Amino acid sequence: MKSRRKPGGQPGHPGHSRPLVPAERVNAIVEPADLMATALATADAIAANAPLAVRTTRRGVREVLSLSLADAYRRQEELGAPLRRTEDAREAQRAFVEKRRPVWKGK
Repeated sequence: MKSRRKPGGQPGHPGHSRPLVPAERVNAIVEPADLMATALATADAIAANAPLAVRTTRRGVREVLSLSLADAYRRQEELGAPLRRTEDAREAQRAFVEKRRPVWKGK
């Protein structure tokens, strides 16, 4: 008896409806020779942000992965709201207006 399954129904096959790797966890697909440079460039981009924001974002990502979309939005707002009242938030605004890089204090 022949299988009725279409080739596209297998995970990882080009016709499959679900990605093999969750897209939200993949920033780039690069050649092995470019992996270290890409990873370091990503790390530099993250490190250039306000330390409090980076720390809170990391925490938030871990927390919201298991939540519904509505609950994730609520939790993200709970985590993010206090950041808007920090010295670093005011520094980001000043730096933007003055067209310069911000100097983060972690406060």
